Amino acid sequence: MSLYLLITIPSNMHLIKKCRALLHLLWYALLLFSNELRKKENNMRMAKRSFRIGELAKHLDVEKFVIRFWEKQFNLKTTRSVGGQRFYTQDDLDKFKQIKQLLYQDGFTISGAKKYLDNVEQQKTLRIGTHTTSFDEIELQPHDELIKLKTQLMKLKQLL
Repeated sequence: MSLYLLITIPSNMHLIKKCRALLHLLWYALLLFSNELRKKENNMRMAKRSFRIGELAKHLDVEKFVIRFWEKQFNLKTTRSVGGQRFYTQDDLDKFKQIKQLLYQDGFTISGAKKYLDNVEQQKTLRIGTHTTSFDEIELQPHDELIKLKTQLMKLKQLL
């Protein structure tokens, strides 16, 4: 009977060590997954978040009057509260970052930056025949539909 215990204990210990290792791996994977979820939730909150002018000024490291000045110069429309307070979205923050980059780092003048931004907006639009379509409106066809279309074209080619 004692021999039986000596043989089973090491095999059980080996099994316990394997289970512990597996549990550690699962715990680590769960931790990584939860961190990724938190990051995605933060990004979603930031995308939906609105900033007041003071917060936006801190993010951009400029004075509030500079933001108001850029709003007028670049004809930027902002959301306002009933009381008239300005609120800015993440898209607004990105636009102001681009303006700051053009003016402060790239050395553009205000009129040069306006022209540059206008050209960027115009390049986002394609002219297809007489119909103008924005890149944002173009829907990419699924791969299967393209294959089906290719097959139909090959059949037409054979008929000709």
